Amino acid sequence: MLIKKRTFIFLCLILMFSAFLRLPSFWIPHWGGDQTQYISLALKLKTTGLAGYNFYKIKFTEQALKNNDNLRSIETSLYPENVKGDLIRDLKLSGFGYYDVPFFYKPPLFAYTLMLSNYIFSSLPENNKQVLAVMPNYTKNKALMKNPSTKTVPEIQFWSAIIPFTFSLGLVLLTFLLGSYVFSDKVGLLSALILSTSAVDILCSQKIWPEETLAFFCLLSVYWFFVGLKRERNLYFLLSGISCALAILTKQTALILYIALLGCLVLKYINTKKNILIQPPFWLFFIGVFSLSFFWFYKIYITYGNWLYHPIYNAPIDTSLRWNAVLNKRPYGLVLFFIGTLFICPLINVCFLKIKTFFKDLWSFIVGRKIDPSSIFLWVIILCFLIAFPYNKEHRRWLQIYPLLAILSASLLINSKFLNTHKNLLYIIVSFSCIWSSYIGFETVQQLCNLILFPF
Repeated sequence: MLIKKRTFIFLCLILMFSAFLRLPSFWIPHWGGDQTQYISLALKLKTTGLAGYNFYKIKFTEQALKNNDNLRSIETSLYPENVKGDLIRDLKLSGFGYYDVPFFYKPPLFAYTLMLSNYIFSSLPENNKQVLAVMPNYTKNKALMKNPSTKTVPEIQFWSAIIPFTFSLGLVLLTFLLGSYVFSDKVGLLSALILSTSAVDILCSQKIWPEETLAFFCLLSVYWFFVGLKRERNLYFLLSGISCALAILTKQTALILYIALLGCLVLKYINTKKNILIQPPFWLFFIGVFSLSFFWFYKIYITYGNWLYHPIYNAPIDTSLRWNAVLNKRPYGLVLFFIGTLFICPLINVCFLKIKTFFKDLWSFIVGRKIDPSSIFLWVIILCFLIAFPYNKEHRRWLQIYPLLAILSASLLINSKFLNTHKNLLYIIVSFSCIWSSYIGFETVQQLCNLILFPF
């Protein structure tokens, strides 16, 4: 796909602005919660391989960071055999005893990505000890409890911070490419801008979480899928399947994407009155997905006796922990999504103003009318993810559909007759939304929060 010079300049500006918003990640502490788990897993994989893919034997050693009393360094190493270690102890004290298992149930691709980055950017000494992260020194400086923002030495955590940072920029670029390919360059640019300033993406890009990697491979799968539809080339469906497999190996929730894209193929062949079971795109997509991911499901099956094992958490919720207290007060699922997103990133949900049009177009497509299915298929993917998380209480779980929402919303804004005749109003709306959303994301990161606390 050729990009016009003017479009390329605007895209570069958006990517540079995106990078600027995400730069604090290299100076803020990365420790606590899921970040601790994935950093620890990277260490384990580097020394034990997949056989040691669990939280056992991990030892933490804290000490004051030289020349900065506000920080403590975290040195990790491994205990001898038959010692469960510090991480299991801390997780149990927080009420998460289901992590005390010999094999971690979440897929390993993100941890392997961190491990590879550690190989490239940070050498591991022969004694298997390494300062992998830093945290605020709350015991030394009580004021940090209220305002934890403090700068770290970027060299210590560069190896881990660079991963979500890079995948986030890749996600912005892919959003432009898909928006441009399906609609127009203007839609691609505006959707990239909306996503790049999204508070949720800004937060996820500055945490050692798998969400950015997951969203990137999900969107890459969607991109190849649409290229295959437009060009009618079977190879692209294989690429889409491989990308979907990489998303599944990042987090098993990407199975929802597999189901959604399979549903899109079913709709395509209902429209053309063809048998999907004899169509090459169906089989190539299937082969692409499970040729890469089957080993993981098999490993989970022989370990737990369940292909889709996930622990059931039945213990009482300890609301004395701030994390649990906040989540306990939040509304569930779609209420959090629609009301929360309306406050933290207003433009993301603009596309729902046209949801009625989707259902009309879907019916027309099913009965065999020849219309462009691009918007229909984007909506199918979005609705599959929304339906799949009815009890979700974290915005980051929906990051996979944020690029698709941004594309549909940008298309609505760009093609609005009213806003086309009142372009200054469009510029004001876009500017206000992007500045506001960026501010919320930036403040959340600076406070070292793992949840966006506005409006609840």
